[in-house]
Amino acid sequence: MHMNHFQISLIALVIFSYSNLGLIAQEDKEHPPHYVFPTFIKGSVIMKNGNTNHSLLNYNTVTQEMIFEQNGKRLALDKLKTIDTVIISDRKFIPVGNVFYEVAHMAPISLYIQHKGEITNEGRPIGYGTTRQTTSSTSFSKLTTEDGLYDLKLPDAYYVTNTSINWIKMDGSMVKFVNRRQFLKIFPDQENELKQFIKEHKIDLKVREDLITLVKYCNEVMQ
Repeated sequence: MHMNHFQISLIALVIFSYSNLGLIAQEDKEHPPHYVFPTFIKGSVIMKNGNTNHSLLNYNTVTQEMIFEQNGKRLALDKLKTIDTVIISDRKFIPVGNVFYEVAHMAPISLYIQHKGEITNEGRPIGYGTTRQTTSSTSFSKLTTEDGLYDLKLPDAYYVTNTSINWIKMDGSMVKFVNRRQFLKIFPDQENELKQFIKEHKIDLKVREDLITLVKYCNEVMQ
C-alpha cells in the first residue's frame, strides 16, 4: 500500500506525540515525591552572622528537613536558629521552629508554604527513624537513615501523600489553611469575589503556582 506525503506526516506526528507523552510520564514518575525539587540543586545557606554557604540542596517533605550533599553523603541542616534564609533555584525558605517554610509570595498579604508529606505503605502511614549527630563546629549535622528516606527514589511499595500546610501572613499574624473553606474564612468581606475568582481561574489550592496567583489577587482586592 502506497501512502502519500500527508499520510506519512500524520503518522509521524502521532508517533512523535506518543513519544513525548511517554517522556513526560517518565519524567513525572522520576520526580521524587518526598522532595520539593526533582534533584539536588546548587543553592545558598545564608547565616544570620552574614556568612553564606553554597551546596547542593533539596527539601525533604517527609522529615521536613533541608538536606544537602557533601562528599557523596546526604546531611541535614542543623542549628536552624543560626540560619536566616536558604535559597534554592530562586525560591526562598526560612526556618520556623524545627522546619522550613517556603516564602512563596511577599506582600502586605504574604504566602508561606509548609511543605509536608506522609509516607505510606499499602494504605497505612508509617513512621521513620533517624539518628542525629551534632557537632559544635558547624551548622550542619550528619543524619543517618536506615530506611533510605534521604534517597531520591523510594521503594516501589511506598508512596507519599501531600499534607502541606499553607500560611497567610497579614497584619503581623499567621493564619493557616489547607482548603478553600479555610482560605475564604480569612477574608470574610471578600468571600464572594474570591469564590468567583477561584471558579473562573480554576484555582487548585494544592498547586503552588495557583496559590501564588490567588494571593496576588487578594493583595489587589484588599488595597
